[in-house]
Amino acid sequence: MLSADQLEGFRAKLTAARATIADQLTHVVDDVSFGRDTEDTEEETDEVEEISNRLGMKVALQDQLSRVSAALDKIGAGTYGACERCVSPIDIEVLDVDPESTLCRNCKRGTRDASK
Repeated sequence: MLSADQLEGFRAKLTAARATIADQLTHVVDDVSFGRDTEDTEEETDEVEEISNRLGMKVALQDQLSRVSAALDKIGAGTYGACERCVSPIDIEVLDVDPESTLCRNCKRGTRDASK
């Protein structure tokens, strides 16, 4: 069970991460000048690659933002730090490295007894 101080520390860490990710998302520009008239196939190829890179970055940031928001919701609900699979506490060391973690070490490894 996490202490109130530990929970507050994770809340602060997650809130800061959410702000950083939201800021990064605002800088991922969706519109590249793709489709303008150009006869340079190399330039068009570069534009397609740029769109692909930005889309991949945007999806990854949105996924991370979703995980961070879910962790903050769990803090509010009083369920933060419990494994979603087995309900055992997630080690503080795991949460320090990955505060939005949803599984304990054993469940991540697949070594937890499924009957528990």
